[in-house]
Amino acid sequence: MTIAPSSGRLFNSAKAAVRHLTKSVALHCAQASGRITCNSLHPAFIDTPILDNFARDGVSREALLAKLGRQIPLGTVGEPDDVAHAAVYLCSDEAKFVTGAELWIDGGISAR
Repeated sequence: MTIAPSSGRLFNSAKAAVRHLTKSVALHCAQASGRITCNSLHPAFIDTPILDNFARDGVSREALLAKLGRQIPLGTVGEPDDVAHAAVYLCSDEAKFVTGAELWIDGGISAR
């Protein structure tokens, strides 16, 4: 699995932009209405069809998932439901006082 070096920089810049935009929108909405929240989800490797783009050159999907899982402290890639449950929480009344937050769904990568 090879990713061009510039791809990583672009991805990191885009992720930083989302993080800062989330906080800016959260503050704006809090001051304008006090009722609208804005948060962002930041998943790591999730077992979705997008990973098929990396499973090529004779590398099986299982080998790819194992390789990606070794990069994650919990030892496995995430499942789509992991992201969905986080989104449901942030959309629920239980998260009515949560705004400007970044919820990392990454199996511990961001804790490194």
